[in-house]
Amino acid sequence: MSIYFLPTTNELGELELIREYYRYDVPRAFVAKSKLLDKAFLVYWAEEFEDSDTWYYVSYSDIEQERVESGFIQLRDIFQSKSVLEIKTYFDTDTAPEVTVLQENEIDIEVLPPEGIAVRRVSENEYITEKRPIKSFSSSSDYHEIRLVHNESGTKKVVSWNSVREVFGAWESLYDSIVDSLELKKPAIQPALSGVGSFKMQFKATHNKQIMNVANKLFGELNKSENSLDSLKEFGIDLSSIESLIANLSTYNLQFEFRTNSGAVLSTINAEKLESISSSLNEYNQQRVGSESIPQADEISRIITLVEKRYSGQPFNSTTESLVERQISYYVSAAKMLGLIKLNGQLTPIGQKLAESSNDSDKAIILIELFERSVCGWAWLKFSNVESVFDLNRDSAVSFLLEKSSGLSENTAKRRAVTLRKWLDTFNAYKSEYKL
Repeated sequence: MSIYFLPTTNELGELELIREYYRYDVPRAFVAKSKLLDKAFLVYWAEEFEDSDTWYYVSYSDIEQERVESGFIQLRDIFQSKSVLEIKTYFDTDTAPEVTVLQENEIDIEVLPPEGIAVRRVSENEYITEKRPIKSFSSSSDYHEIRLVHNESGTKKVVSWNSVREVFGAWESLYDSIVDSLELKKPAIQPALSGVGSFKMQFKATHNKQIMNVANKLFGELNKSENSLDSLKEFGIDLSSIESLIANLSTYNLQFEFRTNSGAVLSTINAEKLESISSSLNEYNQQRVGSESIPQADEISRIITLVEKRYSGQPFNSTTESLVERQISYYVSAAKMLGLIKLNGQLTPIGQKLAESSNDSDKAIILIELFERSVCGWAWLKFSNVESVFDLNRDSAVSFLLEKSSGLSENTAKRRAVTLRKWLDTFNAYKSEYKL
């Protein structure tokens, strides 16, 4: 006997009901297994008509099922960033069901499980749905997940912390570049939930949906690319961050999985399959200035303050400097770019020399020479065909960045050019004041 809510279709074949979460006369939220595909689907009752019902079917992995049934995420989270099979089933089972594939932007979010609906296990094989406060869920659509997996199948090796640090640092750099390309305001990313094994970590991010959408498309193009970078350049992303990600994955023999908060895999990056594009990225990036090499900290005097406070053990943070946290990171990055601070935060020998100098003119000379030797400063000098920072034309900052920078939109380049002009003005003021 046919069951109208569990149809047989060409796409899924015969279905078997294996979990029931919610019932109203018939199951309305449940898990069905396709015998044809040997795959589980989460099914949700979307709409009711006089002669039929419409259901949403979405792929449902073991990881997603565990997170739903433990109450870790909302039921509706499973439907994000996926295509959905919309199946219309008629009460008259002699009428064939109608199947439509809906892309993510075609899904009617109004008919998804309401916000706050969770699944709770009440016994070994019994489940119910319940309404909970949004804040009670450990994860939400504001999160995305990164998982690192060893390329060697069956290996029992633990993913080393050193590799995690390097790969996640590359992801943060790529994330920042995507934020810049979208010109998002008040971006923020922070580690939220982590686990061991095949190392995974969830990140809570403002504008998460936009970031995930761009990153997923970017990774898709990366996997399709061979030697050509044309499709990658269209994203307006700093391609050095992609090169860094691939290089670190290759070094530590890892795969990079980009996932939704539910655990669904959106993209996988395997460096072994990207050797040709890696070579093209390296060649291209050798001729460009990455965004991480372009300062965003406007006041050079604050860089001096940062170095002196590091030297004397005093704090330099948003409270002591009356700056927001992101601005603090700009000054730390600028100090690293100039070679005053190591990547681990310690002062370099030249940073210590700057801090110990009691002569302001000596400090000025150190900063000017460091800028001229930096990636950004040297590239600007070469672009302008001059030998000294004092010969640079402040009005050339925008054209320099538009032509030589990697991953900066025109608006972002103009903002970064403001910083370069302020640095140049400061250097020229030093020249006048200290007779350099």
